[in-house]
Amino acid sequence: MERCLLLAEGHFHCPSTGTTAQRCRRLEEQSWRWIYREDLQPRPQLARLKRALADRAAHGAALALLPMRLAETLVAVSGSYGAERPSFERYTVTTLLIHDALARIYAEGLPARPRLGARRARISIGSPISVTECRRGRGKGERRQLLVELSEALSRSFKQALI
Repeated sequence: MERCLLLAEGHFHCPSTGTTAQRCRRLEEQSWRWIYREDLQPRPQLARLKRALADRAAHGAALALLPMRLAETLVAVSGSYGAERPSFERYTVTTLLIHDALARIYAEGLPARPRLGARRARISIGSPISVTECRRGRGKGERRQLLVELSEALSRSFKQALI
């Protein structure tokens, strides 16, 4: 995170002081000054060359801000967040933030997040499988064959239950 912030601060000539969150806000504010130039005339009134140069500077500022975005994502991931009050929601948030950070590292932008929320399932009860009937008349030596037959019956039952 420190290296990412130093990289962005070097581009925008910002001081490296304060907390990580303060540094991120300072970088974001500085990048907005480069992207939304108040010192220029309104965009439609600019000469074509000035508009192209301003667009290039804005694009460069947006690119220089990417390391800060990575640091900003990682700031929210702390090892104690889930341990303080363990819950599905806290672990989900942490997982999604790590997903975002990895997407930023691999320069994929922010792809669609995986769905980690509530899901629906339909459970039905199938026909019973009688284990005692399968065992009747069998000796101890046939246990392996019995196990194979029971496994096949269970597999058939599961396949029939799937919708």
